[in-house]
This record gives sequence, structure tokens and C-alpha cells, in this order.
Amino acid sequence: MLISDKIFENRDFSANVPEKGEYEGCTFDRCNFSRVSLTGIDFSESRFSHCDLSMVQPSRTAFRDVLFEHCKLLGVSFDRCNDILLDFRFEHCMLDFSSFQQLKLSRCVFTACKLEGVDFRACDLRDAVFDRCDLTGAVFEQTHLEGSDFRTSQRFAIDPETNYLKKARFSLEGASGLLGKYGVILE
Repeated sequence: MLISDKIFENRDFSANVPEKGEYEGCTFDRCNFSRVSLTGIDFSESRFSHCDLSMVQPSRTAFRDVLFEHCKLLGVSFDRCNDILLDFRFEHCMLDFSSFQQLKLSRCVFTACKLEGVDFRACDLRDAVFDRCDLTGAVFEQTHLEGSDFRTSQRFAIDPETNYLKKARFSLEGASGLLGKYGVILE
């Protein structure tokens, strides 16, 4: 079933699960998806604004050209999504304790997001942008970060020996996030 160009406002999908199908060009504003199973649903060219998607279950869910803005997405296992043509952006979102493990997210943009404890292990984040993000406790291991931009982000710890960093960009203030394991003191 195809649902096109529809606006969903102030809906509580935790009580009434969205219909399975394809949502194209849809807007979800101030909706609650907390703990909802989105199994097999496709979202394309859609926008989620001020929504709660905490602990949502995105098994085989497709996100193609999807914007999340001012959303709460705590503990979401994005690594269970349908990764074919996976493409999303996050602006002013809380993504604490979510997982993007092993996903291909080159050129993904995170703007002013809180990413505490997020799992980026073995993720392809080439040319990704982390603009003004808090990455406290985020896990980067065997992560492809070539060309990624961390210049305005803070509180990250990235080991240059276990990640791919060629041409990744960091500010001088952020350099301590690359040297933490060495016990180096920067003043």
C-alpha cells in the first residue's frame, strides 16, 4: 500500500501501529512511535519533526532520503534497517545509545545532535559531517571516517590505530579526542 504526501500530526502510534506499506513524501509532526515495530515499512522523501522514536524497532525498515529533526531516538538499532539505499539526516536529535554498527552511511549529516554511547563500530562514515555534536562515549572501532568532518563536535574518543582517518577533519581543540589513550596532556 502506498501512502503519499500525507501529514500525520500529534498521532500516538504506540497505541495504533502505522499500516505496513510505503510512506512517500509524508510528514510526521509531534508523533509518538516509542517502542513501535516498524518492520517492513518503507519511508522515502519523508520528514519526522519533534517525534519520539525511542526504542523503535526498525527491522527491515527502509529510510530513503529521510530527515529527522528535533526527534528523540534513544536506543534505536538502525543496524537492523533495510540498508539498500539507506539515506537519512539528523538535525537537533537525541540519538543516545543507538546503533549504526556496520552500516554504509557515507555523507550522512548529523547536525547539533546528542550521540552519547552511540555504536559506530565497522560503520562506513566516509565524508560524513558531525556538526556541533556531543559524542560522549560514542564507539568508533574499525570505522571508516575518511574525509569526515568533526571540527565543531566535542567529547569524542577516536583511536587512530583502530579506525580509518585519512583526510578526516578535526579542530585543534578536538585533537585530545584522538590522543586520549596515550595520556597526553594538551594545554
